[in-house]
Amino acid sequence: MVAKVRELLIKVNQTSVGYLTKEESGSGQKKYVFTYQPDIEPEQAVSVTMPVRKESYVTYFMHPIFEMSQPEGLLKDYLVNRFGKFLSMDDMGLLFLTGRSRIGNVTAELDPGNKDDELADVVKLVNKSHEIDPLTEQDVIQTNEDEWQKLFERLLEDFALNSGVGGMQPKVLAEIVDQAPNSEARLTATSPTYIVKTSDKDYPFLAINESLCLSVADKAGLSVADYKISENGQVLMIDRFDINDDGTRLAFEDGCVLQAKPTGERYDSSMERLVESILAYVPSENRTEAARALFILTVVNSLVRNGDAHLKNFAITYNNENDVSFAKSYDITSTRAYVSLRDDIPALMMCNTKRWPTLKELVRYGRESCLLKEKTCKEIINNVIQAVVEVGNTMSDVINKYPGSEFICTAMVVQWNDAIKSLYFKKEKDKKTIKTGLDAIEQSLVKKYGEPYQQQDKPVKTSKQENSLNM
Repeated sequence: MVAKVRELLIKVNQTSVGYLTKEESGSGQKKYVFTYQPDIEPEQAVSVTMPVRKESYVTYFMHPIFEMSQPEGLLKDYLVNRFGKFLSMDDMGLLFLTGRSRIGNVTAELDPGNKDDELADVVKLVNKSHEIDPLTEQDVIQTNEDEWQKLFERLLEDFALNSGVGGMQPKVLAEIVDQAPNSEARLTATSPTYIVKTSDKDYPFLAINESLCLSVADKAGLSVADYKISENGQVLMIDRFDINDDGTRLAFEDGCVLQAKPTGERYDSSMERLVESILAYVPSENRTEAARALFILTVVNSLVRNGDAHLKNFAITYNNENDVSFAKSYDITSTRAYVSLRDDIPALMMCNTKRWPTLKELVRYGRESCLLKEKTCKEIINNVIQAVVEVGNTMSDVINKYPGSEFICTAMVVQWNDAIKSLYFKKEKDKKTIKTGLDAIEQSLVKKYGEPYQQQDKPVKTSKQENSLNM
C-alpha cells in the first residue's frame, strides 16, 4: 500500500504561512482547503488572488498557485517511476516531492511534526542528504551529440526532487557552478539557479528554436532572461529570473493563477482577458510599461508563429503588491517549424477567433486592450518585424554552427516570412506581391536544402530518447 500526502505546510520565502489539506469524501469527491496561520502579515500572502484572511480558501481542484509549478511530461514520468511504489503520485504527492524548490517564492513541505507512519519511509528517502558531483557550465555547454541525453539523465537523477517547474518540454531546475573547485568537491542539490531544457526526438533542435525566438524578443525590446545553448544545439540553460540578489525569491504567478484556472484550462481564454487579468494587479505607475510589454510579446508570438503561447506563458513577478511587474519573457518557440505542427493555430483567442491576426486586428487589440495609441502599436509592430528579419538573416550561420538543424531553421524562416506577409494579405496570390527582408534568405535556404517539411519526414540524428513532447 502506498503512502498518501494529505497535508502540506506552505511557506513564502521560507516563512511558514499556512496549511494545504486535501480531503476526500466516501464518494471520492476531492476538496482542497488552504488556511492561513494566525498573525500572518498581508505581504506574506501566497498569491495576489488569495489575500491573507481568517476564512479558509476551499476549491475542488488544487489551488492554481500550488498547481502552477507541478512537473509535467518527462519530469513527471521520472518521478512517478522512481517513487510510485512508495507514494501516491497524485497532485499532493507531486507537490510534496518537488515543493521545496519551485519557480516563485511559494514552497511546500511536510510539517516537521507530521506523525503519519505511512509516510515515514518516504520522508527518509526524500529528505536524506543528497550529494552530487559538481556540474559546471562547461559540462552543459560542451555537451556533444552523443552525450546530451546522458547529461539530461544525470540532471534528472540529481535535480528531479528540486524541480518544481511546469511544462511538457524536458526540463529541470539545476544548480550549476562556474567551475568545480577541485576534483573531489561535492554539492548538495538544494538551490537550483538555472532552468535546463533539452530537445526531443519529435521536436529536434528545440533549444535552438527557443534561443532564436528569445533573441527576437530581446531585439524587439522585451526583457529576457540570460541563456546559453550547448555546442550541439540540443540543450538550453536559462538563468532563473525569480531570484533576488539576496537569494530570496520573487513571487511568480502565471495567467492560470491570475484567472483561477487549473493547468488543464491553459488554452481556455483570450488575449483580451489575459491583459485584463494581468493589469488588474499591476500598480498604475507600472501599468503602461506592462501593457506595452504584453503587446510586444503578443506581436512576437504571432510573427514567430508560436502556437503555444497559453496562459502559463504569461506571468507577473513582484516582491510586494506595490512593485508588481510583467515577468520576463520565456518559453517562446516557433511551433509551426515542425512538420506535425505546420498548421498550428494560436493558443488563445484574439478578436473572438483563434487564427493568426492581421495588422488591423493586432492594432485593434493594442488600442482596446493594451490602451496604446495606434501610432505606438504600428511602431511596435514594425520594430518586431525588424527583429524577426534581423534574426532570420542569421540562419545560415546558425545552420553552419549546428549541423542537422538546417530543416528546422529553414522552416522557421519560411514561417516567419509568411507571418510578416500575412499581416497584410491572407491569400497566397496576394502575399507574393509583398517583398520582405526575409525573401532572399528563404529562397537561398530552400534552394540549398529543399522543402523543409518534406525533409523533416526523413530520419535525422537527434536523440534515443523516446518520450514525445506535447508542447
